[in-house]
Amino acid sequence: MPRYAELDDLARLGLKRLATAGLPDADLLAALDAASELADGYLRSQYLLPLISWGADLRRHVAMIAAWDVLTAQRGFNADAPAEQIWLTRYEQAIGWLRDVAKGLINPSLVDSTPRFRDGAPRVHTTFRRGW
Repeated sequence: MPRYAELDDLARLGLKRLATAGLPDADLLAALDAASELADGYLRSQYLLPLISWGADLRRHVAMIAAWDVLTAQRGFNADAPAEQIWLTRYEQAIGWLRDVAKGLINPSLVDSTPRFRDGAPRVHTTFRRGW
């Protein structure tokens, strides 16, 4: 299974390095893997997995989900803190985006594993030729 976002994406699009200081990269990568697997659950309703390529839209939403997972599982979440409500809102937006993708309402920038003719699919000739 591909990981749709990497550590740099998490820092740039989701969770700044200061917020993850002291956390091992392995924990952050595990959150990105889990978020990618969650995304696959929505994507498989519209696309043939595994994905071959994907764009910044999927990368961004996976990073937002992973950021939420890191904050709640590693750092703890204070529901009374207004700043932390932003992370909940971003997580909910990411899940909403994936739901819309699963419903076919959003067409993300990606290439799935659907075979393409130019990828070497066999040619089938159906015309009749005399003398054969």
